Amino acid sequence: MIWGNNIEKSEGVEISEFDTRIDAHIGKIKIGKNSKILDGVKIWTHNHEWNPYSPEEIPTELVIGENVIVGAYSLILPQCTRIGDGSIIGAGSVVTKDIPAREMWAGNPAKCKKKLYESGPMFREVYPDSIKN
Repeated sequence: MIWGNNIEKSEGVEISEFDTRIDAHIGKIKIGKNSKILDGVKIWTHNHEWNPYSPEEIPTELVIGENVIVGAYSLILPQCTRIGDGSIIGAGSVVTKDIPAREMWAGNPAKCKKKLYESGPMFREVYPDSIKN
């Protein structure tokens, strides 16, 4: 389910509709080319003030780069404002900060598990169409 219309999807973006919740009714989301968001992912683009009696919601913006894979049942919190090109988020991860380009992150909270290089075997397995001969 996508809430709101503040989402910008580029060519080739795939978003699973199974148990997925993307909340873009206040904040904004931009998704780069050929990125994939798998089943059950939750993305929040707003935060609340620290005052529990304040109803004010604070909008944030999330930019998801090109060729990104967001693993099933991951949670991306509003503190994350950028996921770099070619990055992978492991299934069930909780993302609380920005993720640089070409890194694999996983866990709760998500941490860098591996750097992905364009010439490495992992990059070739995940993005076979992007390898230039």
